[in-house]
Amino acid sequence: MNLKPYGMVMQEPVSRMIETVRIVKKLWTEKWVSYRGKFHRLYKATLKPTPIQSPHPPIWIAANSPQTMGFTAEVGDGWLPHRVSPSIYATEWEQIRHRAKLGRNTDEIEGGLYV
Repeated sequence: MNLKPYGMVMQEPVSRMIETVRIVKKLWTEKWVSYRGKFHRLYKATLKPTPIQSPHPPIWIAANSPQTMGFTAEVGDGWLPHRVSPSIYATEWEQIRHRAKLGRNTDEIEGGLYV
């Protein structure tokens, strides 16, 4: 109901989200962006005005599949899972923090919970 009226496709939603977040971060932090991905193509695109936040507004990933938790660890500023028990939340939060340790400061990721 949230996609069809706008002509949006539900195929590969996580891959589409990941590619879109990468593009948006580039548009927020680079003057000109050229990008050729699986779903989107940009050539010398720019975005004005640029965000006030530096380097960009926080990006919260609102999902809890293994793929999205890995992406949260890679680029997310926050994680917002949906309907998980406290024990599952603790386990998944630790997985994100462990994955993040491989390439960034784990304190840069905030946790939240959608209930």
